[in-house]
Amino acid sequence: MHELTRSAMEYLDHGLPVIALAGKTPNGLVHRHGLSEPFPPGTWVGVANAMEHPRTTGIGIVIPFPYLVVDIDGEEGARAWMADYGDIPDRWVARTGRGLHMWYACTEPTGNGKLADKLDLKGQGGYVAAPPSLHESGRKYAWIAEPDYTFGPMEAPESLERWITLRNSDRARVMARKDFSRTVRHSMLEDGMLWATLDFGGLLVGMGEAGAGNRNNYLHWAAATMSEEGATEDELQSLFDAAISAGLTHHETRATIRSAMKAAGR
Repeated sequence: MHELTRSAMEYLDHGLPVIALAGKTPNGLVHRHGLSEPFPPGTWVGVANAMEHPRTTGIGIVIPFPYLVVDIDGEEGARAWMADYGDIPDRWVARTGRGLHMWYACTEPTGNGKLADKLDLKGQGGYVAAPPSLHESGRKYAWIAEPDYTFGPMEAPESLERWITLRNSDRARVMARKDFSRTVRHSMLEDGMLWATLDFGGLLVGMGEAGAGNRNNYLHWAAATMSEEGATEDELQSLFDAAISAGLTHHETRATIRSAMKAAGR
């Protein structure tokens, strides 16, 4: 059996969803919707065809809760990890092209994040290349401390859990402020008068004053800010009009606002 196929089936058997990689990214000829359609645990249907596809060079594990992966890139990343977080665990550690992937379990959900230079956190919704994937350097990923499927990865160090908890709290506060702003913006008194509103006038004035070399950047920032704060279509149209008056074309203005709205989750 093909080496990638055998390893992918083993990961699936132990509850880890996988994708076929072409280099560092999902093989788009196999996974046409990227990470939204990994092979789920409990099935081998289509796995062999994906892993033995001509463009496939590796296996990606889509990280499920409660797992996370610390990605150490070279000596600089290793020094940052040892100084601020902890030691190297004795199981679930893979050698990458330039460093290590260390797997942990954590009761706090987390996404991807940056712990330090050359030191990244991969969480739910993210993925990592897994042994025996081929790295661009020509080396293969390999387990240097094998997974223990009976007990799972070690618990994340307390310092890392604190970092995740604080980040989750910060994000919760940001979301609460956004939700409050939207509630305030759309709340009405019984007589139909607007109880309170957010004023985007300053952003529109700033659009008109943006320098020629900075107009697109300013427009993207302003559109993302307004989208996050619940701006109406009429208010975004006002920003569109201000950008046109400032000298941007209809095409680039429309494309920039659309990109900013997408980035803001609208």
